[in-house]
Amino acid sequence: MQNEKKLVVLFPGFGYGPDKPLLYYAAKVAAGRGWTAWWCSTASCSPTRKRRRQRRQSYPGAAQDAMTQIPAGYDRYICIAKSFGTMVAAGWVKAHPEYHVTLLQLTPLAWGYAPLYAGMPAWHATGTADPLGGAALRRALEQDPAITTYFVEGGNHSLDTPEDYTIGLEALKDIVRKYEEAMR
Repeated sequence: MQNEKKLVVLFPGFGYGPDKPLLYYAAKVAAGRGWTAWWCSTASCSPTRKRRRQRRQSYPGAAQDAMTQIPAGYDRYICIAKSFGTMVAAGWVKAHPEYHVTLLQLTPLAWGYAPLYAGMPAWHATGTADPLGGAALRRALEQDPAITTYFVEGGNHSLDTPEDYTIGLEALKDIVRKYEEAMR
């Protein structure tokens, strides 16, 4: 549709914000394709919190922040989320089935998988060497028919590949192509 209002909602992770490649290029693609890019701020989450338990406990507040911040009135929504943001995005998408959101999840967290991601149509990218993902998450993603997976061999939690930087660069290009495909 020519005059369609389109919003890409970007959900950052702890320490992974708009200046980092996976989200930076998501915003660039959105702007280039005529979408409005909107950053979800999770004020109830402190990026200085280091322990997983504290982060997990901050999820309900972050999800509530997202519910009240994200603007309504768009014809199409895409959520692109990184790490902790994948849980917040999944919570928002589940709360708003009427929006028919396209969900792109980058390095989802293993400890948040079961209640949030299961059965939700989405595209997930994760690294095989991601210490916050792990084998259990990988199996769960592969076995869920609603989820399409993209694994970066040797990729860490930033989808960087320390052993061979060219693999990470190719993965970034593949992910940007996925953004472009979703924003057609």
